[in-house]
Amino acid sequence: MDPVPTGQRPTTPFTPLDFQLVLLRRMADHNPGPVEDARRKLGVSAADLREANKRWQAMVRSPRSRPHLFPGVPLWLRSDSSWRSDQG
Repeated sequence: MDPVPTGQRPTTPFTPLDFQLVLLRRMADHNPGPVEDARRKLGVSAADLREANKRWQAMVRSPRSRPHLFPGVPLWLRSDSSWRSDQG
């Protein structure tokens, strides 16, 4: 996965592997051991996890982002801020 310079669109689509990396990045603080094992098994670096999460956050927080683009993705995975606002 190539890093995306700020202000530019990624040259590759967001893949299922990228989504797995986002989930692993979110789990890393709570379950570092299993995340590290899974990361090694997938053959990716910690930087790859961070980059996938950065792309995901940019995608879901984009003004062009629409909920219908993520039909099977739970709201809490779309963005942290929208999940918190629904808890009120």
